[in-house]
Amino acid sequence: MKNLARHIEFLLRRHDCVILPTIGAFIASYKAAHINNEWGIITPPKREIYFNASINNNDGLLANSIARKNRISFEAANRLLLQEIEKIRTHLEHEKEYSVGKLGIIHYGKEANLDFETFAFLCKFVFYFKNHSF
Repeated sequence: MKNLARHIEFLLRRHDCVILPTIGAFIASYKAAHINNEWGIITPPKREIYFNASINNNDGLLANSIARKNRISFEAANRLLLQEIEKIRTHLEHEKEYSVGKLGIIHYGKEANLDFETFAFLCKFVFYFKNHSF
C-alpha cells in the first residue's frame, strides 16, 4: 500500500494522535504563537509532531481511513494495514530506518528502541499552508 504515509498525514490534520499498530503513535501537539520582543520576531502557531512507541495498540482509526478511501470493509483494510506494517518492520530490520512520507523518519535509536525524527520544516508547511486531500 503506497498511501499509508498519506493516510497518517491526512488523519493528523484532524486528530491529535494516529497509531501505527505495533509500531507507535504519531502525536500532534499545538504550539501557540509567540512574540520575542528582544528580537522583534513573531512565531506563528504550529503543530509539532512527536512519536511514542509505547502507544501501539490498534484503535482502528488508520484502518478505518484505509477502508473509506479504498471502499473496502474494515476487516480487509485492517489486513492490508497489518501487511504494510510487516513490510515496514522488515524494512526497519534491513535499513535501520523508514521514511514516513513528509512527516519524518522512524529509526532504531539507543537500546534498539524506535525513535522518530521529524522533517520539521516540511511539517509546518504540510499542516498549515497546504490544503491537501488524497
